[in-house]
Amino acid sequence: MRDVYPVITVRDVLATLRFYTEVLGFEEWFRWGDDPARPLSAGLMHGQARLICDAAPAGGLPARAGEGVELYFDVGEMDIDGYYARVAGRGARIVEPPTDKPWGDRVFRVEDPDGYVLAFARTLTSSGGEPPEGGNPGEEGAGS
Repeated sequence: MRDVYPVITVRDVLATLRFYTEVLGFEEWFRWGDDPARPLSAGLMHGQARLICDAAPAGGLPARAGEGVELYFDVGEMDIDGYYARVAGRGARIVEPPTDKPWGDRVFRVEDPDGYVLAFARTLTSSGGEPPEGGNPGEEGAGS
């Protein structure tokens, strides 16, 4: 395997493109469909991260789209607090402000227009890619 591209189903591909590009600073990677004004799918990128957004089928999204799904973006060496300030200043719905986690990441979370939770993280410790003992990104209480 080389890459994985998460695909999320959204109500409005153009609105999703606007949110991810104008609020979160992503770039449009591609747009697909017969009508560019109503794309069926679009790709977004930020650095090496990629995300694909597909239009919801005619029946629409489930009542709680995004429930149980979190997309975890590693921002590398980016200034996480500066990025948070830009995102918050552009009107993102903040789920969690920047917080140092027991596994060694500084993380903030926002919710996109369809209810998907997006976590943006910067590693604070040099653990060689392994979570610190007793900590794991999916386990808030790990090690306690």
